[in-house]
Amino acid sequence: MPSWPSPEPATCAKLTAHVAQILDESGVGSIAWGHQPFSLFQYDRLGKMKVQELIFVINDRQIQDAINALENVAGFPVCTKPKCIELEEQRMLYMDKVRQEHGARRLNPAFGLNAPDRQHCVGVAHFHRGPDSDPDAVFNQDCEEIFGLLGPGSHVVITLMRQGEMMPWLSELKPGPPAANDPHLTTSHDSRFPARADDGPSGPWIDYYAVQMLNRESFVESLIWLLCRDLHRFAYTMWFPMIFSLKRRDKEGSIKLQSEEFGHVWDDLLTGKLLHGTAQLRERLIAERRLPKDLPHIPTDDQFDPFPGVTKAAERNPVLGVAFDALLHLLTKGASP
Repeated sequence: MPSWPSPEPATCAKLTAHVAQILDESGVGSIAWGHQPFSLFQYDRLGKMKVQELIFVINDRQIQDAINALENVAGFPVCTKPKCIELEEQRMLYMDKVRQEHGARRLNPAFGLNAPDRQHCVGVAHFHRGPDSDPDAVFNQDCEEIFGLLGPGSHVVITLMRQGEMMPWLSELKPGPPAANDPHLTTSHDSRFPARADDGPSGPWIDYYAVQMLNRESFVESLIWLLCRDLHRFAYTMWFPMIFSLKRRDKEGSIKLQSEEFGHVWDDLLTGKLLHGTAQLRERLIAERRLPKDLPHIPTDDQFDPFPGVTKAAERNPVLGVAFDALLHLLTKGASP
């Protein structure tokens, strides 16, 4: 069993490393995904923006093994609440949990409008942070110690995703670490990741257990695949900001995708062709059965509306319309890096 962190200010990087070690030592194939790799080589959302959701993509055949490992080794009880906020893609619910000084309760937003983790992918299972998040939960001493390091009022959610839903194109995941010459996988110790910067990435997590994850190029390809999958619904906005941010920071063009067809979308990102090019790629992936065949058809020409359902709302509200037009221009007409 891994040793828990010493009593110092903890980060989600440290928690990610401990969860990864538990899964590896339990023989579960997994990778850390989402905010964790993004923080490593793009912008430290975990540290600077206080994002505290840890996403792990799990080998489809080992979902129950992963749940058992986190429950039995870490003492994380899997959440079974049917109305939990984590079952919503749009986490804009309010939590009546904050008391004012005079004792009255007030509604406190669980996630701010601009929070990078306001939208998230709903997992096959998830685990909450501690007794104040789930008063009925019973945690072991090790779990209490880890969560106590995060400070009062903090909240961590560990979400498990099926590999088949997030990256079916990748070979079946196995416990880390990956082979040194693996074309898609690396670890959080990778010296090729950008160095730590105050306005940028966290840099490699060399002080913690080596966490298996996608390399930068494969991470971008996974985001483009998800963008294609979800382009018919507003959920695709979970993936676009990450892709756009990665492209904006890659001023030297160091990220070269292995897939030529995905590379065209990546290269066109700041030229105003992104969404139409992505729509065309989506249709090709569906035709070749690399995306689910029952996904709805969307136009690949100028009739494509990247914001289904939002356009009408913008027409009714002039202020919203101005903001919407500006965002639409950014996404479809291009933006300078």
